[in-house]
Amino acid sequence: MKLKKLFLLPFILFFFLSLGLMLFLGGKYVMNLFKTEPNLVVGFPQEASSARDQFLLQRSLKSYQIPMGEDDDVSCFAGFSRESSNLQYYAYPNHRLEEFLQSAAENPEGRTMHLHLAEELGLSMQEYPIDGSDIGFPTVNIENQNTIHIEREHGKKQFPVRKLFESLTVSEGNISSIFISHASDESFLMYASFTDDGTSEEFYVFITD
Repeated sequence: MKLKKLFLLPFILFFFLSLGLMLFLGGKYVMNLFKTEPNLVVGFPQEASSARDQFLLQRSLKSYQIPMGEDDDVSCFAGFSRESSNLQYYAYPNHRLEEFLQSAAENPEGRTMHLHLAEELGLSMQEYPIDGSDIGFPTVNIENQNTIHIEREHGKKQFPVRKLFESLTVSEGNISSIFISHASDESFLMYASFTDDGTSEEFYVFITD
C-alpha cells in the first residue's frame, strides 16, 4: 500500500503544478483583456502638463537666464545683461507664461519654436523687472569691467574681479554670465563665467556677510 502511494506521488505533484500553471496563465490572459492601452500621441502634445511646459521653458530661456522659483501668481527669473553689465530679476505673471507656452505648443512651426522662443520670452520678460531684495537676492553690477558691486537689503560690498576670481586667466571684461543661487540672510552662492577667443572659464564663489 505504501509503495502504491509513493508511485502516485509524482503524478499528483505534476497535476497540481499543471493546474497552478493553467490558473496563472489564464489569469494573466484575462488581465490582458482588460488592460488599458497607453494613449500615444504623434506630434507635439497640445495639452498642458508639467513635463511639457518644463521642456518648453528650458527651450525658452537663454543660458544667462535662470528660473528662481514661483508662487501662485508669478514665476521669478534672473537674467544677466552683458550690455549693461548687471543682473536683473523679473516676476513674470504665471498666466502670461502659460499663454506663451501654450501658443508655442500649438504653433511650433510658425513660431520656429527651437530658434525664437528665447528671444520672445526675453523681450516679454523685460516688462516685469523687480528689485532683488523683493525675493531675498542681491543685485549685482559690474563697474568699469573690473569691479563687482553687490547690494543687499542690509548692506553693500565691492569686489575686484581679479581678487574674487584669483585664477582667472582671460580679461576680466569678458564676463559672459553671472547669477546668484542659494541666497539666505547671511550668505549666497555666486556663479560667473568668462569667455574670450574660444576660452571659457567658470567660477563658483560662496560669499558670507
